[in-house]
Amino acid sequence: MILFLDFDGVLHPFFPRNDRSDAENQFFSYLPRLEAVLRDFPEWKVVITSSWRENRPWEDVIRAFSPDIAERILGPTPVIKAKEHPYPLHPRHDEVLAYLQEHDLLEVRWIALDDDPRLYPADCQNLLLCDDGFREAEETALRAAMELQ
Repeated sequence: MILFLDFDGVLHPFFPRNDRSDAENQFFSYLPRLEAVLRDFPEWKVVITSSWRENRPWEDVIRAFSPDIAERILGPTPVIKAKEHPYPLHPRHDEVLAYLQEHDLLEVRWIALDDDPRLYPADCQNLLLCDDGFREAEETALRAAMELQ
């Protein structure tokens, strides 16, 4: 079971928001909440889908995670350039499917945590959208989805 994880808009607001506290506007402010969920579901692994994987050293990408969670990170999805031919309609979804195929995991249960619905097909049952942060409502939804898996 794999959680495909975006950062911006999930682990912290995409941009600082006036309706959030200074603490919530910090990078990775919602990571402790997500890590608590992951600790309750030790069979779930994590794959990074965030654009951070494209322009930062891998060590920097996973540095914010607690050691027990970092060891459950399998790696990043491949990068499919959305602004290059053949212009994928749902690049993040395509990256998830490419990862699953590349690792012979097409039958594995998975959930994607993201804040941008345009990156996935509208009918994607595996997508859990975050409203600019992994807050209480998102935690409740993720726990319910993981329990079903």
